[in-house]
Amino acid sequence: MLRCRLPALLLWCASAASLFGQCGSLSGTSTLWQLAGTGSFETGANWSLGLPNSTTNACINNGTAGPPSVANLVGVIQNVLGLDVDANNTLNVGATTNLVVYGSQIINGGAINLTAGVTNASNTVLGLEKNVTLSGGGVLTLATINGAGGAGTAIINQQVAGLTLTNQSTIQGAGVIGGSGLAVVNGASGIINANAAVQTLTLNGTGGLVNSGTLEATNGGTLLISGITLGSNGGNISGNGGTVAFSGGAVLQGTYLFGGTVQTQASSSAILDGQTAGPVTISGTYTNPAGSTLLTKGTIVNNGNIANGGVLELSTNTALSGPGTVTLSGTGVIEGAS
Repeated sequence: MLRCRLPALLLWCASAASLFGQCGSLSGTSTLWQLAGTGSFETGANWSLGLPNSTTNACINNGTAGPPSVANLVGVIQNVLGLDVDANNTLNVGATTNLVVYGSQIINGGAINLTAGVTNASNTVLGLEKNVTLSGGGVLTLATINGAGGAGTAIINQQVAGLTLTNQSTIQGAGVIGGSGLAVVNGASGIINANAAVQTLTLNGTGGLVNSGTLEATNGGTLLISGITLGSNGGNISGNGGTVAFSGGAVLQGTYLFGGTVQTQASSSAILDGQTAGPVTISGTYTNPAGSTLLTKGTIVNNGNIANGGVLELSTNTALSGPGTVTLSGTGVIEGAS
């Protein structure tokens, strides 16, 4: 055990504690970013204990005094145990880069930017080896830069089957969350925002999605929820200046508060499932446009409006209740299962 009794030793003890101790609330050995400025993540000399690996936490925690720390990671496969980016600090993960987290925590008080490149093969991936909780008051941004060769995709996915990402922070931008079957739990403080203009942030993967927080599209972006079961514990879903769209037979179970533009994707399908896990309750407006199919089953409690310009298909017996309305427009029809 390290003990320091003399004032002259206090500085040394503090340095030793920060060097060999914990980083924030991360457990295990941590290596600390050493630059009060910008530098290369993969340069070992920029870290207190050398380059992070699958058994070592990476901590970019220069603090708020002085210049911010910016770590740039480009074109490699980099493993870390846990990740802590404090306020006023930034981690930039560039094109054709895989950052793989082997522990259970990502603490983001600053900025983590996953930026894919300008060719179709230049993806950027945040890979998870365990169930992971993303927390902190910072922002994780997925970004794509379109170029003459196309564009890569910024992706958060699992490296092994059956994992869950619990989001208690903010994820924004354009890319893919939940590839390869990753389940996503968006907690009460979680925000997932498709805010890249004229681009799409896709939530998919057979693991499913549970929302107790906010799923939204702003600034002309599209949040596409594709081919998965979405359970909601009263979470908000809002197309506030953008569009939230469901496609590929996405299944909605639970209770929803819709705001702004929330709809079935054009020429696609979605399901209101009030049978498998209890009634579906909706407030606000859900739009099923021409050329799209919205299937229903079980009990649907409608406290808002279902605006149907496409096919509203009763796939099984459906009980529709509540003070809301179903509005038919254009070629909109209600029919039984075909």
